[in-house]
Amino acid sequence: NNILSYDGYLTISDTLDRFLRDVSYGAGRPRPIGFYYNTCQRQDISADLRSLIGRRALRITYFGTNWDKRRQVFFRILSASEGVEICGPEHSWPDISRNGYGGPVDFDGESVQGRYAANGIGLCLLSNLHFRDNIVSNRIFEVTSVGAIALCCDIPWIREHFGDSVYYFDQSLNDRALRRAILKLRDIIYSNPTAAIEKARRAREIFETNFAAEV
Repeated sequence: NNILSYDGYLTISDTLDRFLRDVSYGAGRPRPIGFYYNTCQRQDISADLRSLIGRRALRITYFGTNWDKRRQVFFRILSASEGVEICGPEHSWPDISRNGYGGPVDFDGESVQGRYAANGIGLCLLSNLHFRDNIVSNRIFEVTSVGAIALCCDIPWIREHFGDSVYYFDQSLNDRALRRAILKLRDIIYSNPTAAIEKARRAREIFETNFAAEV
C-alpha cells in the first residue's frame, strides 16, 4: 500500500526496477520507472596514481558507518595489513587496528573524495543483503569521481555499467581469503601500473558521463 501511494518511482537498481514494475502492473497501475541515484558531483581533484604507484604508496581505503557490523573478522585482519585505511565514526570501528584506522571524515561532498584521491584506491564492499540483491552503493561513484582505482565486489550491476574499468573480487570468500584477494589486487596494480591508470581513467569517464549528480 505504501508503494502504491507514490506518484512515481526512481531507482538505479535493476532488481528494484523489476520489483516496482511487477507490483504496479499487478495492481493495475503500471508506471514507468525513472533511472536515478543520489550520486556525488564531478570533482576538480584527481588521484596522482603515477606518483602513488611509483612510490608504492597506494592505500586501500574504505569508508563506512558499519551500521550492520558486517564482516567484523575481515575488517579486523584487513586493518592490520600494511597500506590499509578504514574511515568512519570511531564508535563504529572499535575492533580494528589503530594503525589501519583513518578517522572520521566529513560527508561534505569533498572530504571523502579527497581521501580517495590522496590514497589512490577505494574499496567497494556491500552489505550481504545489498550484495545478494545486486544493489549498488555510492562508494563506486565517490572513488571513480576523482580517478582513484576502484576495487569492487563482483555484482552484475557494476559489470554492466563499469565493465573492466575496475578491479573485481569475490565478496563471498571467507574472511582471510577475501583479505588475500584484495591485497593481491594491489600487487597486480603495482605490477602493471599502465593498465591500472587506464582503468581508472575510463572509470572516471564513465562516472562523469553517466552518473555524476550534474547528469
